[in-house]
Amino acid sequence: GVVKAESIDIGGGIEAEKIECEVLDVSGSVEVSKIEAKQVFLGKNSRVSGTIIAEEVEVGEKSRVDSVYADTVTVCERARVRKVAGREVFVERGARIDKVEYVTRLEVEEGAIIREKEQISKLIKPSEAMSEKS
Repeated sequence: GVVKAESIDIGGGIEAEKIECEVLDVSGSVEVSKIEAKQVFLGKNSRVSGTIIAEEVEVGEKSRVDSVYADTVTVCERARVRKVAGREVFVERGARIDKVEYVTRLEVEEGAIIREKEQISKLIKPSEAMSEKS
């Protein structure tokens, strides 16, 4: 089902179709098709399978995430992300990202691995792409 709240703090694990909230704080694992929030903070060793759509996302140290769409994205040390799309993206050392799409800024510390990077003219989040088509 859909989980909706102002603020959600996940300390263990949760499975849901969709999570909608202002602030999501995860220190555990989340299996979801989509997370929509203003701010998402993933603690150390967290795991999110699904897509995160937010204004600000911090992927904690050693965390693993499928995809992130946000205005500001920070990928901390030794975190792994398949795809990051953001206006401003910061990648710390030891982080691994398959693909980064950024609009204005990409900062990568030494020792981070990005397989593919591309500067884009506009950030289109999945929910916005759906509404633009209709």
